Formats: sequence, structure tokens, C-alpha cells
Amino acid sequence: MIRAASGCLVLSLALTAFIDQVKAVGICEYDKRTYVKQEGPVHFKLVRSGKYKNGYFGENPFYSMVLSQDVCYFGEVAFRCVYADDGDILGTEIAVPDVTDVDAIFIDSTFPVTAHRIEKYVLNTVFQNRFIVEEDMRLTQCPDYKQTTLVWKFPGTVASRTTFECFRDYTMLCRGTTTGNENGKCVVKVEGENLIHTRVVTPNDNSIDFFYCRLDPATPRYVLTYNVDWRAAADIPAGGIPTDQKGAEMLPIKVTEKTESAPEDQAIKEPTEKQSATEEHAIKNTTENDSEDLAMQDKTEKDSAAEVLLINEPIRRRSVMGLGKFEPDTNTTSVDEEQQEIITETSTSFGRLLTEPGLTLMLLLYTVLAN
Repeated sequence: MIRAASGCLVLSLALTAFIDQVKAVGICEYDKRTYVKQEGPVHFKLVRSGKYKNGYFGENPFYSMVLSQDVCYFGEVAFRCVYADDGDILGTEIAVPDVTDVDAIFIDSTFPVTAHRIEKYVLNTVFQNRFIVEEDMRLTQCPDYKQTTLVWKFPGTVASRTTFECFRDYTMLCRGTTTGNENGKCVVKVEGENLIHTRVVTPNDNSIDFFYCRLDPATPRYVLTYNVDWRAAADIPAGGIPTDQKGAEMLPIKVTEKTESAPEDQAIKEPTEKQSATEEHAIKNTTENDSEDLAMQDKTEKDSAAEVLLINEPIRRRSVMGLGKFEPDTNTTSVDEEQQEIITETSTSFGRLLTEPGLTLMLLLYTVLAN
């Protein structure tokens, strides 16, 4: 009973934390739908468009039991799949037990929820029924301005992709492929053995839009979805979208050949390194200043009474410990030396009390107490 109650409490706290996160930030902060891991478990926090009961990990299906709200099954393996909603924004947490041989994940929600392995880490590159996701493709977008560009890249030819189709929520945008301007077809560019379909989109009345293209309606799991959060998007300036703004989604993100990390990782790494250097410099300066203060305080304490010494000594220790140094300070005296210093100074101060002025003070105190 206690263990079950504890489990419910932990689950409740996790859901509360996720819902609070959805309220506080745009979906780009948590809706991460690309991965590079090639084996083992992967945990996702995703935006969904409705309820779901099944989906696919690669070519293998998963499902949930009737009335279950937190457990799904991949064959005989149970894994966590929890709803976490926030008004109009629906969320889910899903713990994929193993992504070995899983280059794409499909969740059969109202509109498809998808996650994809970055192309350079894909193992089965000869598989034709898939979408190619490069490192510079952001499947979840939160534009600064009310316009963004979406790209779908997939193997095939114009002749072989006659069933390719794209949607915005419930609305079909195009079907079939063309390199010209055939009405109703999806305009594509041929790049080697692949086709590329590009769409420039703007918001309508929705705060979040789901744009998705699939290779064939007969196999809906071969699909790629873009989630676009328009809530923070501003009107496009008269002069166009500034090229130096992150919201200029029209511009591709260039990844240098020497860089192996994703753009987000580089953005996180650089300020972290600068922050670490700044913190270490601040700690160093604080340590030097504090060492001078300790030297002056130590000199003053030797001329003070034992009571003053015993009060100031813990404060002095706390000021040294509060610096949070990463390396030991060789200038700081050891614990044994500090204890010996306390004993010596206490004896010296007590000796001063036994001098003539000290005896007079003690006699006066004794007389007052006796009366």
C-alpha cells in the first residue's frame, strides 16, 4: 500500500512539473523530436494533437491497454507513456525502451507525432520509405516572426512518389509531386536520388500548427511532422525579416565540417564555458581578498579576549568554506594548526586576566556576586 501510494505521488509530481514547464515556456524548450542515439532507451517529452493508443518504433508496433493512461507495450515489454496536458496544449512523455534499428518513431495521434534519428547516425540508409532529417532541420519551431520555412527530404523520383501528400492540421495542402507548377501537386526539387519539398508558411488562428507530409496514405507511419508554435511570433517588419535574428527561419542553419555537435549543443557549450571561466575568476579574486582579511583578522584576534576569539573563529571558517573552491587552498591553515592556535591564544588571553588589572576585575566581580 505504502509503495503504491509513493509511486502515485512520484507520478503526480512528475506530471505537475511537466505541466508547469509547458505553461512557462514555448514548446521548443521540451518538444525535442530528433535523436542520435543508436541503441538503448530514449526518453521524449512531446507535443501531441489528441489521444493515442498505438504507434510504431521503426517497423514494429506498440500499443496501450484499454483504460491505461501511463503504460504502453512494445511486444511484451512495458514502458511509460503518460499524458500531460495544459489547456489547449497537449503533451506526452514516452520512454522508448530501445532504439536499436529504430530510425523513426510514429505516434498515431489526431495528427501524427514523429521523432527521427539524424541522418548521419541512421543505420539503414538504403531503406526507401523514410524521411531524411539533417542536423540543421528543426522539427519543432518557435519563430520570432510570423513566417517560417519547412523542408521535407525523402528518397524517390517524381514518377515514384505520386501518392506523396502534405497537410496542415486537417487541411490537405498538396498531393503528388511535380518539378513544375501543376495545380494541387507538391512542388519538389530533385537532389541526387532524393526529392525535397519546401513550404513557406504563416500563421492562421491557431497558436500551434501541425504540418505533416507522408509518403503514402496506405502506410501512414511513413510521415514527418513539423510543430510550429506561433505564440511569440511578431508581425513581419516592413523591411522583411532581419537576417541576424533567430526568427529568420528562411535562412538555413550552417553546420561547419569541424563541428560534430548539434547547433543547440554548441549554443549551450559556449556560454557555459564562458560562465565557468567567469566564476573561476570571481572565486580566485574572492579567495585572495578573503586571505588578506583573514590575516588582518588573525592579528586582531591575538589581542582580543578568549570570548571574542571563540565567536569570530567559526565565522572565519565559514567565510573560507563559503567560497566553494574547486581546488584546495594551500595557504589555509590545517584544522590541527587552527585548534593549536585557539588553545595558545586562549591561554595567552587567560594569562592576561591574571595580571594586576585582571585580578582587580575578578575581585570586583566576586564581590558583586557574593552580595
